[in-house]
Amino acid sequence: MIDRTPPRPTLLLSGLLLLLLAPLFVPIPVALQQHPYISPLADRIHVALFGGLVLLLHRWGPLRGRRLLVIAAVVALGGLSELVQSLVGRSASVWDWFQDIQGVALAACWLWWRRGRRRALPVLAAVAVVVSVLWPLRDLPVVARESTAIQRQFPLLSDFERPDSGVLWSGYEGGEAQVVPREDGGHALRLATVGRERWPGAVSRRLAWHWTGQDTLLVDARLVAPSPDTVQVSVWLEDRRTGRDKDYAIQTSPLSHRWTTLRVPLHDLRTRRRGRPLALQTIQAIAVFMHRRDDEPLSMEIDNVRLKAGG
Repeated sequence: MIDRTPPRPTLLLSGLLLLLLAPLFVPIPVALQQHPYISPLADRIHVALFGGLVLLLHRWGPLRGRRLLVIAAVVALGGLSELVQSLVGRSASVWDWFQDIQGVALAACWLWWRRGRRRALPVLAAVAVVVSVLWPLRDLPVVARESTAIQRQFPLLSDFERPDSGVLWSGYEGGEAQVVPREDGGHALRLATVGRERWPGAVSRRLAWHWTGQDTLLVDARLVAPSPDTVQVSVWLEDRRTGRDKDYAIQTSPLSHRWTTLRVPLHDLRTRRRGRPLALQTIQAIAVFMHRRDDEPLSMEIDNVRLKAGG
């Protein structure tokens, strides 16, 4: 009788591969995806997993000792894993694949250091990769602190009164965002053009995300000179009903130089791609932007971004 039982090293390698790759295919609860600390830190697990995968395949398996083939195979596996993730309620991400490659690069530096004579070069390369991994996290303490503080004020989303509240917003489509004093007291977020894009404004992906039970989004806004007398302004909302059902909705209104409250009736909106109601249980992003007709400079201010419950 022929023994068809896989050799023990093959079983061990398969088990280790499953252990390394399993976190990529486990659905992540929305509360963790939106958590100001957990989400960005846990996202770096790609670096550790794919670095470990290179070291594992370089030591065991059919590619053992073949560095370049191992590196190429793991980079390809990272791209493939992003495509497969969409089948388990997660979405493909170029950024995640880039982090996979960062992990591969770190492991490659380790292998280079072990086999090379000029060991300074792989050390310098590894330092450069580590900096590229950590640099996007440089503002994490401030961003997480501000995000946590503003979530305690829900249904207020942003009032720009905390000293670092501006870190929760960034420029959108050629717009620049900066917190400035209001003439009548307090502070507002000023959005101004810095390029030639048609829809300059500001966006935030760091505000309270669970809007269930809320009926209307309110945003105080006004144009700032030297803008024209009236400009069309849009409020853009991005939601995610499931891992593969991600969409957005837009409400557009005219805006003048007088402070005005833009009203967005949430239950009346329909998403652009699927034509469904907004998934208020997970609003991932909000943006406010101006409709630019030519190369004219535009500037506006927003304040007191808040929600109002029905009734």
